[in-house]
Amino acid sequence: MTAIAPTPAYALGYRVSSYWCGNSNYPQAYMHMGHSFYVDLHSAYIANQWTDNTGDNTVYVANIIDVDDDHGGNRTYATSVLVEESEGGPAFYEKRDGQWVSMTGYGYQQPNFNAAWILLHYFEGDAL
Repeated sequence: MTAIAPTPAYALGYRVSSYWCGNSNYPQAYMHMGHSFYVDLHSAYIANQWTDNTGDNTVYVANIIDVDDDHGGNRTYATSVLVEESEGGPAFYEKRDGQWVSMTGYGYQQPNFNAAWILLHYFEGDAL
């Protein structure tokens, strides 16, 4: 018998379901345990682009706002994500200790993983 693993929605391409205070410049990337994570599109920019044997590569930089929905307050942190676009679809990486590390989209990587999808769609002019 073959086991069938569920396909997470973000594996098919993350789509934004809400915005911070209804402002479309702050799409929600993730929500978990009383925290909502939003991408600040005002801060977003393309830091680098190149093409190599893996395909088209783009480094996106943006601020992520972590809003504590339960206790109030928020914190902002900058994130860098590398998107490799190839025939097999995009692959996502985050910068950790000076190295690009593959993101699986699970656990603590979820906000940055979804932010990578948001930034990819945003800079390609797709609807969020």
